[in-house]
Amino acid sequence: MRLRIILFPAFVALSAPAFGADLSGACKPLMAAMEKTILTDHATTTTRGTLTMHGVTAGGVSYLQFNGVWKKSPMTPQDNIKQSRENLQNAKEYSCKPLPDSMIGGVAVANFATHTDGDTVIDNTISIDKRTGLAVTVVTDMKEEKMHVVTQYTHGGIKPPM
Repeated sequence: MRLRIILFPAFVALSAPAFGADLSGACKPLMAAMEKTILTDHATTTTRGTLTMHGVTAGGVSYLQFNGVWKKSPMTPQDNIKQSRENLQNAKEYSCKPLPDSMIGGVAVANFATHTDGDTVIDNTISIDKRTGLAVTVVTDMKEEKMHVVTQYTHGGIKPPM
């Protein structure tokens, strides 16, 4: 579970309603963007302090790099979405709100803040490419674990690492 939180922090906090949360507002486009991102071929670079992890999803298969070695993930993107939805269904609190738009690396992005209180409290700032509707950057803070995680997404020309 901890690995999925690190690798897919935004989706864990976005993927399903918690106790009847209204998904017709600010959360609906954000959830759609995160599902689209997870299902679209992409690469991730995730940093937590001095630790950097890389991931690739290509052709419906996810790969993770550990100690310089690529391994196929036992979870498909669909499995990740399903697990994320199940995790969030038990959340005590769930919210998201739009933040001002900005530019990241010359890309116009829509920014959102999310807050989930479940097994742990997770706060995310998520940037979605306004042109493609795909995630660009997710910054995750878990205060209880004193964890700050930044995930950057790359799209286009993604190939399996093996």
